[in-house]
Amino acid sequence: MWHLKQFGTVALPPYNEVHQMDVVPAVSGNVPTLGGGFDRWGNATAPQQFPQAIAAQLTVAEDTKAQTRAAVDVLRSKIGQRNILYRQSLEDCDTGDVQWAYARILSVPVTRQIDQWDSQPVQVGFEQWSNWHGQQHRSWLLDDGYYLDMGLFLDATDDSATLSSSPGTVSVINAGNMPVYDAIVTITAGSAAITALAITCGTVAHWTYSGTINAGDALVVDAGAWSVENDGADAISGFAFGGSHRIPAMLELAPGANSFVVTFTGGSTNSTFDISFWDTYA
Repeated sequence: MWHLKQFGTVALPPYNEVHQMDVVPAVSGNVPTLGGGFDRWGNATAPQQFPQAIAAQLTVAEDTKAQTRAAVDVLRSKIGQRNILYRQSLEDCDTGDVQWAYARILSVPVTRQIDQWDSQPVQVGFEQWSNWHGQQHRSWLLDDGYYLDMGLFLDATDDSATLSSSPGTVSVINAGNMPVYDAIVTITAGSAAITALAITCGTVAHWTYSGTINAGDALVVDAGAWSVENDGADAISGFAFGGSHRIPAMLELAPGANSFVVTFTGGSTNSTFDISFWDTYA
């Protein structure tokens, strides 16, 4: 159970909150055929159909009528804006887990009641454009531009590992309840160049890279953007899916433990594997 907490830097009023926050529906895989139908997604997870409507009924109640009006005017001024929408677990409305999603405010209807003097009911219609995100898995700096509410923890450890031998195995935990499709994987060559590379994730993803990653340089595969860069330069020409790649996406991190196997030539004993992603929730 969740309550809506904040939109961008604007705190949402917590009084008499009623909202409809459904799980974003999946896209149907049905392809009509003469024999009935064909499921185009097969055993793969169907993609979700964004955007999704979120309807919130809120009550603004401040110490004075002028403050109440000003708070309502702030909400009205956000019409059409896209920002980060936060929700917080109802287990504890002050310290419960916080998750966030990208959203846009489409409507702010305000119904004035003649006997309503000290508070003002407000409805806010949001358009949700991403899944809900929890803790981020990556190394980060205090000046990265993120809010601490965005699942960032000062004592968190990033998901990185030293590739001291080939093949190297790395276990990555997605603590959410939905697959992650936009992870960023970085392979950094150690004191020697990597001249051949293959990466598998479970039984669903298989990549190969035929180029050379020079000592100290990094190959960055952004699964959400479908981009591959070697030392900052486009390197998609050297990237290919291997024979055991079984999904339409570039990468899928299932909820729970995911096992990466990295096979490489060269790289010495100090090459590294790093992955950046957000735990993802419905």
